[in-house]
Amino acid sequence: MVWLITPRVAVSDLRFGMSREDVEAVIGVPGSVKTTRTGRTRLEYGQTSPALVFVDDALIEINLLPEISGGLFLDGLDLMASKERDVVAALHKRDDAAKERNGFIIFPRLGIALSGFEPPQADQKAVTVFGPNHPWSTP
Repeated sequence: MVWLITPRVAVSDLRFGMSREDVEAVIGVPGSVKTTRTGRTRLEYGQTSPALVFVDDALIEINLLPEISGGLFLDGLDLMASKERDVVAALHKRDDAAKERNGFIIFPRLGIALSGFEPPQADQKAVTVFGPNHPWSTP
């Protein structure tokens, strides 16, 4: 499956605010369900699929690793297959409110956070896509 980001709205058919039941109807039952340190519910589907985070049964965050099947695209740019510096530069052009926090480059207007991109660190590389109700969503 190709994963397409619609900033602050969705990644493909996974729309922010969906219930766990609605998400499972779209992509199936997860391989595991965990509770994060902050008390959120996290559904995990394996490294080639996204991990999903819920607060009060509403999807707020989608985590993706470089192994994601089909690629992760924003306006034709594959965030996982492109050079890290090119991804960072392209996102900075679209969101001038970017900030760094706890090892992430956060683009609040796009609803995207990068880890392991600057400087490039293959073992830390990940993309988090988040919706308008996420704590990182305010510039």
